[in-house]
Amino acid sequence: MPAEKGNVIHNGFDFRRLDNLKPRKSIAEELNIETQYVAGVVQGFKYHKDYDSLIEAALDILDRRYDVSFVCVGDGLEFDRIRKMAGGNRKIIFAGNRDDVESIVNIFDIGILLTNLDRHGEGISNSIMEYMALSKPVIATAGGGTPELVTDGITGYLIPQRSPGLLAEKIDYLLDHEDVRVCMGKRGEEKIRREFSIDSMIKGHVSLYDSLVGDP
Repeated sequence: MPAEKGNVIHNGFDFRRLDNLKPRKSIAEELNIETQYVAGVVQGFKYHKDYDSLIEAALDILDRRYDVSFVCVGDGLEFDRIRKMAGGNRKIIFAGNRDDVESIVNIFDIGILLTNLDRHGEGISNSIMEYMALSKPVIATAGGGTPELVTDGITGYLIPQRSPGLLAEKIDYLLDHEDVRVCMGKRGEEKIRREFSIDSMIKGHVSLYDSLVGDP
């Protein structure tokens, strides 16, 4: 397709989805979370995701600190293998498929999305949009459309694929630096409201249609 015929209209996030969140305490009690912090991921247990790196990083961190739990939301063919990899650690929680994802993300302190770029290139991830809309700093695999959402060092961190050591380092840093964590989360929410709102998506479509129709 000729470049001059291309037009990008980003997904729009509907902030009305956040109007009726469940209380944080009830979600924490339901998932048996007793730690001060929560790092979470919402993604399918599929071959093109990189849950292996998440579990490796989580086990490394949980060997050193006791104040964080890891929540994994989703299901798929890799679910049983990844759960076995976690070795029954009670601070790695597998929530399965949920219809209250926004309420679960709301208890996260850090949102994570990891991709196997050899098999898949992310588009504009709905999970990352949910993290950012709820003011969570993001750690994600750099590639595909993710850098359009996550600005490295500003709204979170972009890391190379299959980098469990670096992932653990970034999680540790954000947990230990509340000011950075909160600032990144606020900047992320501002970016979603500014660039990925429903209004922005509608305006993008209207502008495209106007340019195609032209003057009557």
